[in-house]
Amino acid sequence: MRRSLAIACFFLSGFAGLVYEICWIRTSALVFGSTTYALSTVLAVFFFGMAVGNWIFGRIGMRIRRPIRLYAILEISLGILAILSIRAFPAAEDVFGSIYRSLVAGGGLVSPDTTGLILLRVLLVSVILLPPTILMGGTLPLFCRQFVVSKSGIAGMVGLLYGINTLGAAAGAALTGFVLLPRIGVTMSIVAAAAVNLVAALVAMSLKLESGEAEGPQADRAQRPDTADRPRAVIVAVLFFGTGLVALGAEIVWTRFLSLIVRNSVYTYSITLTVVLIGIVLGSLLASRLFDRRLPLAVVFGLFQIVAALLILVLMWLPVSFWRDMGEGWGPFLALMLAPAVLSGASFPLAIRLILDDPRRSSRIVGRMTAVNILGGILGSLLAGFYLLPVHGLAFSTQAVSLAGVVSGSLALLCLDRRGPMFRRGALARTLVVPAALLVWLLLPRLANTDLPADYLAPRGALVDFKEGRGSTLAAVKKDGSLNLHIDRLWQGKDLKSHQIMAAHVPMMLAPDVRDVLVIGVGVGQTAARFLYHDIEHLDCVDIEPEIFDFIDANFDTRWMRDPRTTLIADDGRSFSTHTDRRYDLVSIEVGQVFRPGVETFYTREFYGKVRGLLRPGGLVAQFVPIGFLEEPEFRAILATLLEVFPDAALWYNTNELLLIGGADAAPKLGPRRLASLRENAVLREDLRWSHWGGEARRLNRAPNFLAGFLASGGPLRALADGGRILEDDLPVLSYATRTAIAAGRRDARLARLIRTHLSPLSEALSPGVAMTDADLRSAEAMRERNLDDLEAASFLRTALERLDGGGPRAAIAAVQRALDVNPESFMAHRMMGEILNLSRRQGEAIPWLRTAVDMRPHDRLAPRDLALALLQTGAVGEAETLLRSHLQRWPRDAAAHNYLGAALAETGRVAEARDAFRRAVTLDPHDSTARENLERADRVLQGGRN
Repeated sequence: MRRSLAIACFFLSGFAGLVYEICWIRTSALVFGSTTYALSTVLAVFFFGMAVGNWIFGRIGMRIRRPIRLYAILEISLGILAILSIRAFPAAEDVFGSIYRSLVAGGGLVSPDTTGLILLRVLLVSVILLPPTILMGGTLPLFCRQFVVSKSGIAGMVGLLYGINTLGAAAGAALTGFVLLPRIGVTMSIVAAAAVNLVAALVAMSLKLESGEAEGPQADRAQRPDTADRPRAVIVAVLFFGTGLVALGAEIVWTRFLSLIVRNSVYTYSITLTVVLIGIVLGSLLASRLFDRRLPLAVVFGLFQIVAALLILVLMWLPVSFWRDMGEGWGPFLALMLAPAVLSGASFPLAIRLILDDPRRSSRIVGRMTAVNILGGILGSLLAGFYLLPVHGLAFSTQAVSLAGVVSGSLALLCLDRRGPMFRRGALARTLVVPAALLVWLLLPRLANTDLPADYLAPRGALVDFKEGRGSTLAAVKKDGSLNLHIDRLWQGKDLKSHQIMAAHVPMMLAPDVRDVLVIGVGVGQTAARFLYHDIEHLDCVDIEPEIFDFIDANFDTRWMRDPRTTLIADDGRSFSTHTDRRYDLVSIEVGQVFRPGVETFYTREFYGKVRGLLRPGGLVAQFVPIGFLEEPEFRAILATLLEVFPDAALWYNTNELLLIGGADAAPKLGPRRLASLRENAVLREDLRWSHWGGEARRLNRAPNFLAGFLASGGPLRALADGGRILEDDLPVLSYATRTAIAAGRRDARLARLIRTHLSPLSEALSPGVAMTDADLRSAEAMRERNLDDLEAASFLRTALERLDGGGPRAAIAAVQRALDVNPESFMAHRMMGEILNLSRRQGEAIPWLRTAVDMRPHDRLAPRDLALALLQTGAVGEAETLLRSHLQRWPRDAAAHNYLGAALAETGRVAEARDAFRRAVTLDPHDSTARENLERADRVLQGGRN
């Protein structure tokens, strides 16, 4: 009973340790930022403390009579230090901020990850985390000293203890990620874990267990180094260092790979930890059953390393369809990580058994080997995260990590247990295993029909370019006539004008005087570029992914980046806002996918408080409210939280990414000078010759149409927010509530109906002295109603796309018709109806819809081209040719339009001209098989062959 209770305490130790790890990582991200460098610093210090604790207490454990009593003291001390860490992080934030401000300065591309700042993070994180993590690292060697008492049961007991502790860790990871954080928050989770430490300590203290092996001549002999086995111990230590390197390196690689197949959410890290830890539990328990038997331990250890390494390779080079068919949820995590983790877990007690024959030395050997393993893991994670992935990419990184495992296993086969008949009898087999493993490692990626990561980046488009950055994978994907930016497969913007321009124009039109602007989140730069259309002096742009600036510069229009007013800053926007000493007249927050980990911290009371401190008198903050991801409670919560810090705020329409704009001193309103700029600023007027959903009459460079975007302020906005929960850093409510949300369904339509019942009079958006006729106000009122109608219409159009994939054209046409019933002026509905009818070979019916779409937006990239295709297929070749030539004057790089023009020219017998058009299409889009076939056919005709 006492032994069972003691082992239960060890389970609780593992549980509390993972609660701390997850909570400290989250808290550190708020203090030091969420950049790859910042998070890696925290994890490196955390694991280094564990390594030091294992080493120190492994040696101490040899000299004490009651290891379990020292364990209890460690648990009490750990709980106290964990509670103190709650206050230590804010103190560290003050120190970090003061030095940050002195290090981060200058123009051009600014990177706050300077050497000085990295060292400062290491110092501050070490002061907070090293003391408790050293204590955490001391528990395993002390338990081994207490319970490893039989030579015949060394691997069994080490495996059992390691497995029980890891099982507690898995439970801690799962419970923290799925229950504690969303229910009680970070602070109370730490307090709860400290209470668990106290319970474990009190129970362990009451057991009064004694080792009985620590004193006298036997203990003295146990403490003396065994020089005869020293070479073997060194080899095993080196191999175990490599095992840690491979395990943690693989985990970093897996994390990047998972971003290609599942959507990153607040659950991702918890699921990853839980699956890996469960695998280690299963492996260590397997080892506890097998490895005290008469088995060739070196052979088993080596084979485990080789098989685990090759599994990493095999799993990541499986066909893309295999992973896509698994969908979201736990399936991909289990398939990718469980088997290698089982082998990794089995390797720990096996490695211990390879060099530990005397159970009295268990404390020191387990402590030393665990420390070596952890240090290898630190190196593996840093090497993969900072060098392999950003410099060489996912494919090379996977091969490098796998090769390290194959080499480690091969060395175990060839260098361990070289004495005795067992080695001689199996020498040939061992020798053959090594080249076979290397051959598999070499050939598998070359024989597999998978291009990693490119095959995952554009499932419904054509991949134009991609870049593997420090923390994410960026891709330029051509789809539906536009070039789109995807980050970890999530859409971030496109090369065509979109609603993102209004995230700059709306707040600028509401701000009386703006000199300095801060943009958090760059995307393709549509918003950032538009601030430069106005009379500002400085534009600071912050993005957490350092590679994004070069990537968008290579693929999108980024002339704005070279404007002398622009400064580019590679940093976590939250951290920059917290620590910078710069002051702004307008802060624009361009992060809207609230389900992504860390994004919810841009919607909290604490963050808005920091932003308010950045603003000069009269300054504004503008924030996306992505209602496509939100249910009513989350929508009200976002409004209520900003209103608590900025009571003077206004809500504006911007498709389903509404704009919430808060004023530091007064409600944001349209003033006469800004409204005049719609007439006087030629660049601005031209940019706003654009509409969210309609044609010429709905363009936003007309004052009534611009005013129609105003939805609510004052009392109606407060009524909309009524009952909303205030969002706080400590309790990540928003990311949990939206973890499975996709911008689909009818959320935005439901919220549009709610907003319609809380509209403010349009006059509330106008400053005193702004004159607008009654006719203009009525026009604006009608358009505002239609704006809200279009939110519902857009939801039907998304349904149409889903039905086109699953239910066929008839169901899709019915959904588009419902959208048109709600908003008859919807350009997208007209164009989509024409496209679907075209696909259904009903070109005669498609033409009227497409003509209307072209009349609404003559310069759209898709509508004229689709109309030309329908005309071609109905025999109106001349009209199709005229339309295509006009279209290509505006869009000369439209490959499909060149292909259609070639078809029109071929129909009229101008084959040489047609060949030139086909060749241009193939040059612009080498993946267009139809254009290639047309070019080959034209060549044959011109060479005298058959058509």
